Parts: sequence; structure tokens; C-alpha cells
Amino acid sequence: MVYKPFKNHMLKLPLFILALLALACNQRPKNTKQVAPGDTRETKKIIDSPLPALQVAYQIYHINPNADTVIIHVSGSQLHIPKNAFLDADGKVVKDPVVLRYREFSNAFEVYIAGIPMEIYADGKDQVFETAGMVDIDASAGGKALFVNPEQKISINQISFENGYYNIYEDTLTGKWTETGKSKPQISTLKSDLEKLPKVPEPPKKAGRFAFEIEDAQEQQPELRKYKNVLFTPVNDKYAGFDATSIDVKDLGNGTYKITFNVDYLQHHREESVICYLAFKEGLDYDNALDSYRKKYAKQIRRMEKERRLVEKQWKNYEKEYKAYEKAGLKSFFENPANKLSEEEKIMRVLSVSDFGIINFDKPTMYPKAVNLNAKFTDEDGKTIHLKHIRLIEKGRNAIFNFSNSVSFDPTKENLLIGFTADQRLAYFKPDDFKKITQKNGDYTFKMRVNNGKITSYEELCRILF
Repeated sequence: MVYKPFKNHMLKLPLFILALLALACNQRPKNTKQVAPGDTRETKKIIDSPLPALQVAYQIYHINPNADTVIIHVSGSQLHIPKNAFLDADGKVVKDPVVLRYREFSNAFEVYIAGIPMEIYADGKDQVFETAGMVDIDASAGGKALFVNPEQKISINQISFENGYYNIYEDTLTGKWTETGKSKPQISTLKSDLEKLPKVPEPPKKAGRFAFEIEDAQEQQPELRKYKNVLFTPVNDKYAGFDATSIDVKDLGNGTYKITFNVDYLQHHREESVICYLAFKEGLDYDNALDSYRKKYAKQIRRMEKERRLVEKQWKNYEKEYKAYEKAGLKSFFENPANKLSEEEKIMRVLSVSDFGIINFDKPTMYPKAVNLNAKFTDEDGKTIHLKHIRLIEKGRNAIFNFSNSVSFDPTKENLLIGFTADQRLAYFKPDDFKKITQKNGDYTFKMRVNNGKITSYEELCRILF
């Protein structure tokens, strides 16, 4: 069998950067709840935001309910909406255009500003939720509320900044959380996500400097005739091959071939294998091969490119969201060092939407109790102030603790106490202030720093506190 090297220039393949446009616009949220079809009970108002203008706004998506839809949210989360996913009040599948409202929260502070309660009574004790993320979702058509089709549920892959195992809780009516499942983090990198894309056979290659031909000079292997005038280029771009007693060609089915060279002389056997692409001489041979490839695999190529765009869009959005979370100081305050990931990794959490409303990835956590003080509040001038929405944040826990007339905390931790006056001025007591407290119980007057200017953005609020 004859091995014939072929000399040519190496091929440089172009890279294509693909972009995806998302259909989304902001709308100021409305604090309304829904009931299931046929349910006549009164809904209970449970949302009480301290700063309504600064809470996370809904994104508005216009959905064709007659086709499968994938949405890449501004955070990098994915919403998978199957066709026929929506029901009207009579339980009929909706065919008209649907308006989907969606917002999500990555940390307890965002939840607090939205006014969503995070308290739960569990194991005979008042506790709060430590969160790994939350979504708030509803849908309408023609101005009328819609409902989830239990046979075609919406699936959400939400970005999370918290590692570890959490439970899934839903609140769609009563203001009380109901556990509906478990949540395991799905950790990935951009590289691992791209490796999951649908596989497409390798396109034809231009013959490289190590390309070669094979020929059955002794006409002992008729199966090699179909490879006459065919070029092979080693995948590893290294020299390979030699004249042999026999040459075996195995189609690996993914656009590559395994070429095995065998030499048998007396009692000696030599064998060498190399994985190759089919290669073509630059010019008409290559152009024809590329055209045939594109026609044959057009459907697979379109699917792969579409999913690649989705992955790239998701990562771009996620990286932007992560940087904003970090810049706001929230990452350093809420992140548990024991659950820290590398900068190349991201966490996704998956849920199936059974009802529209608020859905959490959470776990109950106990109130801190080492120090328990009866609280009074003054401004820095000693003037008594009356506060609402009083909350304590403990560094390293993605939770916010609700207080009114008393405050408890762990003095070994960094703590931040916040509240709002009747005219929505921010009052806060910082970690350095907590370090000055020496008593463990009894009455204590918290001298709060009061922000007298109007806070106009969520970013400004974070700069003041974190």
C-alpha cells in the first residue's frame, strides 16, 4: 500500500461571533396576586415595599403561545415556554398573544426593597428564609389574567449566586410559603456549556502541510478504491503514515476517519494509527465539498448555531449581572466564603412553574440570639425617630431578619441594621456601630444615621449601606 504526502498551506478557519436580540422592556411593577381558575377566595395583600420606586422592575415579554419560546432574561436566566402553556379562566388553551411579566431577585436585600415577606414558622419557631434566588411571574392576554397549563409547564433556569442545597417554596395566594420541592445547584463554565451543544460533523478541510493520499498499488484491498484521489489531514496536524503491507480506513461517523498503517515482515508487525479529516485541494474541489456539506447538514448547523447564540447571550448577561452585584457591595456582604466559586463558574437553579406568583429557592434559618436588646431609635442628634421596615443583615448569610421593638444579633459577626422613617428616609446602624455595644440584654438606644436626601436609585442605596 502506498502512502503519498501532499504539500499545501495550513488552513485558518474564521470565527463567527453571533448575537441574539432579546425582546424586553421595563415596566413599573404592580403588587397584585392571582387566584386559580374557579377559585373565588379573596387575595391577601402581602407586599409592602419601603421604597417602591427602587424595587426590581418587571420585564415584559410578548409571547406567541402557539410555538415553543426560549427567553434569555437580562440576568442570564433562561425561560423555556412550551406551546399551549397558558390557560384562560375557563381552563381553555390560550391562542391569542400573551404578555408575560417576569422579574427575579438574587439576594435578600432586593427581596426586602420589593417588600416581599421572607418570614416562616418552622419547627415550632419563627424563622426567616436564607435565599438563593426568587422569581415573580404572571401572564395575561387581552388584559385578563392567565394560568399555567399543568400539561405544558414553563421551566426556568435561574441564575444564582449561592451554592449549596435549598428548598423550593411557592406563594401564589395567601402570603404563606408552601414547600414544593428541592433545589440542587447546577454549576457550569462557558466551556462546558458550549461542549453540550448539538454535535455537527466536522466541515471539509483544506489540505494541510501533512495531508496524504492512500493507494492500493498491489490491488489487494478493493475497499480502498473509493479513497482514490482522496486526501486525509491528521487532526493533530502532525506528520503521520508510511508505506505499508495494508492500510485500514474506519469511518468514525463524526466527520473523522481512523487510518491504520500495518507492516508485516517475517515475524515482525508494526502498526500505527492516526485520526484524520477528509481534506480537499484548495480551489474547485474544496468549494464543491463545502457546498455539499452545507446542504447535507443545513438543519443540524442551524440548530447548533441557534443554541450557541443562546449560550453566548446567557453568559454575556450573566457576567454583566455578576459585575453589578459585585460593584454594589452585595457579593462581599452576602456571600458565604464556604460556598465560594471560581470566577469562571456560574450557578443555575431549575424550577417548573406550577402556578404564577412568587417562587423561592430558600431554606429557613434561625434568628441570631446571642444579644437581645429592647430597641429605641434616635437620629445622630438624639431626637427620637419612629421606624418601619426594620431589618438586620448579618454578613455571610443571604437573609434579612425582621424586627420592631427588639433587636437581636450575633456580636461575633458583622451586622447592619436598617429602617425607614414615615417619610421614607433611610436610617442605618453600621457594623462599626455594633462593635461599640457592650451589653447583651436590656434597653438600648440605637443612634441611627439618617439620610436626609432623596435616594433616587438602587445603586445609590447600595453605595450608602454597603
